[in-house]
Amino acid sequence: FRFIVSCRPKQFLPHEINESGIAGKSAIVSGHLRYLEDKTQFNSFIMIPLQVGNITTMQMIPIYDQFHVYEIFESEEMLEPCGIVTCPRTHKLDTNHAVRIAGFVRELKFDDKSPQIHKHYLETTFYSRVQ
Repeated sequence: FRFIVSCRPKQFLPHEINESGIAGKSAIVSGHLRYLEDKTQFNSFIMIPLQVGNITTMQMIPIYDQFHVYEIFESEEMLEPCGIVTCPRTHKLDTNHAVRIAGFVRELKFDDKSPQIHKHYLETTFYSRVQ
């Protein structure tokens, strides 16, 4: 029973993903989304495993090449603080309504020594509109 409880997704407020999120753990967050179009605001990488034969290497790919990137806010006014949410380029999330998003917390990797505002983001596996 303890195992089942420890594997449950943790519910976060949008800004808590960055502060309290643990990479690899499942999470649920609700809020209002704003699409990030400016790639200079969010210049980070994801690590994708590549396997050739028996050799596996990790390739760093700019996050914008694989995902749509959104900021998620607690209120419609979209004031700070916020969290970061991604979804595959094959989908777009609803930015006109409040949404509930479930997924996995991932760690952001930066290639330079610039200040890191966000340490974690939520990789979307499921989302729905909040009524």
